[in-house]
Amino acid sequence: MWVVNVINKNSALVVDVIFYFILFFILFFLFFCVDNVFLFGRLGFKVLFVI
Repeated sequence: MWVVNVINKNSALVVDVIFYFILFFILFFLFFCVDNVFLFGRLGFKVLFVI
């Protein structure tokens, strides 16, 4: 029930930011896995260290 109370307040924007951050992290993780599968991880590790 506390989640509903938080959403009803003015902190709904914070919930949206956290949701999009988690979504971006999942997409980046999937992209990193695909990059490792096709390029054997070399280019993936270079991009990771650059970021």
